[in-house]
Amino acid sequence: LDLERTRITAPYAGRVLTQDVDISQYVTPATVLGRVYAVDYVEIRLPLTDSQLEFLDVPEIYRGESATAAGADLPRVVVSAKFGRQTYNWEGRIVRAEGAIDTASRQLFVVAQVDDPYGRRHSGAPPLKVGQFVEATIEGALLKDVFSIPLAALREPHDVLVVDANQRLARVDVEVLWTDADLAVVTGLNDGALVVVTPFTAAADGTEVRPRLSGSEDAKRAVNVTAPAISTPGGG
Repeated sequence: LDLERTRITAPYAGRVLTQDVDISQYVTPATVLGRVYAVDYVEIRLPLTDSQLEFLDVPEIYRGESATAAGADLPRVVVSAKFGRQTYNWEGRIVRAEGAIDTASRQLFVVAQVDDPYGRRHSGAPPLKVGQFVEATIEGALLKDVFSIPLAALREPHDVLVVDANQRLARVDVEVLWTDADLAVVTGLNDGALVVVTPFTAAADGTEVRPRLSGSEDAKRAVNVTAPAISTPGGG
């Protein structure tokens, strides 16, 4: 009679993660049958450094306030993973930040949410499975009045070489806001400046050069410029 009255249901649409009992096994009302996880969305913890957080509008919940940010206002994130030689992407949003800095890494974890991870996608991406390792690209803040230059153009400590109107080298101090493996985002340059990307062992201000432009000459932010030195002040 107890068995006939028994109904096993989940409070949400989900999938079985573990099965702890089998057919014909005797169970009691306190027996754990297994674990089920919901499939309406998945959450992914992403570690961020202080320099990364500077350019992100991370949703925070303050004491005495509730989270009111709408979905359109939440930072967009693209989650990617490789299956063999193919890389697939899933789109989501950063929905919240954790309440404490990780003591081991000194990083803050934010939580990305991807809706309907097991739903079929037009892109042909397979389901985003629980426990899968992924990489994430988060949409950052819009930076205005900045220039993106090749990392090779950045000199130490924080300056670049430009070619002035007299075809001579000049050093310009810049503020570096962001760098990655290829580019540096800086402020302090003038629009249309010819930035030198040729490496120099020694380059003095006033060195006469013959610039060789690479890329479009119509570009207002001339960042693809080579300027091999052909003479130095006082030289022949």
